[in-house]
Amino acid sequence: CEKEKRGDYMTNLAELCETFYKKITTHKEAVQFVGVMITFSFAHLAILSERHSHQLEIYEGWGNQYKKQLLEKILAYKAYFIDIYPKWQDWRKDQINTKVGIDPRKRESIIGEVLDTLTKSRSVTYSSPRKSHDNTEFKLDRFKSVCTKVKIRFYNEINAKFMNLYMHTFALDKFYPEKHEEPPKAPNSNVATVWLGTYGRDTFPDGVHDVKDIEEEYRLSDDLPGVITGVNIQEYNVLNALRFFYKD
Repeated sequence: CEKEKRGDYMTNLAELCETFYKKITTHKEAVQFVGVMITFSFAHLAILSERHSHQLEIYEGWGNQYKKQLLEKILAYKAYFIDIYPKWQDWRKDQINTKVGIDPRKRESIIGEVLDTLTKSRSVTYSSPRKSHDNTEFKLDRFKSVCTKVKIRFYNEINAKFMNLYMHTFALDKFYPEKHEEPPKAPNSNVATVWLGTYGRDTFPDGVHDVKDIEEEYRLSDDLPGVITGVNIQEYNVLNALRFFYKD
């Protein structure tokens, strides 16, 4: 009959969601599918929520098993996203490469490069001519230091942008029965804290930098005392901290 078909459809749909959930969460490259899983989690939990709320109409009966499965899956998703986030961070950092050395095409030049190999749309390049009186090792160390700071800046900006998507996981409590109005809540300060920086003439903006920028460590302007070495934004339900770090 029609009601039996309705029940079969819902059961099959829930089983398909569970199969997809297991395949992705146990995949060896699961860290690359975090965005997919965030979107999918809302669809999956919505289906389980509907099955629990409308089980009388769907199955012509009432039991606690559907509520139990919903609650278990909410907890599973919340735990999964907390666990996968630092793994995603490490993976994303590894996609940003730095390279410093003697230019193989122009042996008289020292080059430094930072490249986001995942998108290939962002890079910073430095080049400095080698002079006979130069301390080459000192210059190489200086380039390495600057390129490392640029990599940190790249990553911090990428992570902050990713948080626009990840922060939706703070709202999974809305799927609890009778908690549809529950406000989003970050589970802990580790995922509620976003860093930006380091910013300065030596690290910002993207593109090709003049060698003089290397010599102007951190400086953003000529008319302000101190220089910003980092910006920290901390969010826990509401924005409650904005900290600037300076170098004297």
